Amino acid sequence: GPGTWPALILLSISTNGVWDVQRYLASPTIHAQAAQPQFRILGDWVREHGAGYDRIYVAADGLFGHLYLAALSGMSATEYRAAPRDSAVSGLGWDKHTRFGRFFFQPYKRAAEDWSASPQTEKWIVLTAEGPLAEFGSTRLPSLARGD
Repeated sequence: GPGTWPALILLSISTNGVWDVQRYLASPTIHAQAAQPQFRILGDWVREHGAGYDRIYVAADGLFGHLYLAALSGMSATEYRAAPRDSAVSGLGWDKHTRFGRFFFQPYKRAAEDWSASPQTEKWIVLTAEGPLAEFGSTRLPSLARGD
């Protein structure tokens, strides 16, 4: 009858939706990418080791990294509101912070260029999703390992 096609279309859409949700929930890869564990790891590292750094360059991709780092590094609400910030529009049309407080979301090359142009009196570090990559202004390079 005339109601059969809409019912079949609705059934098809519902089935595909359920399948997509199940695939997302069952996929560790997709789930891990959406959860952005790199920022949880970096937030933990900054909370434990980051107190001595004037600038922290984050060379890790993801959405809203500044929010993860603010929350997970122990930044207070007052510090969050007062933090200087710069942003650009990403290719997807989202605001992408390039600076948030002492966090700079830039690749290593940019950190090295900024360091060369600075008075070099501060202590900076570049972090990647895998851990610390380089320090400027210090000889010790801590690791992401617990108990360090």
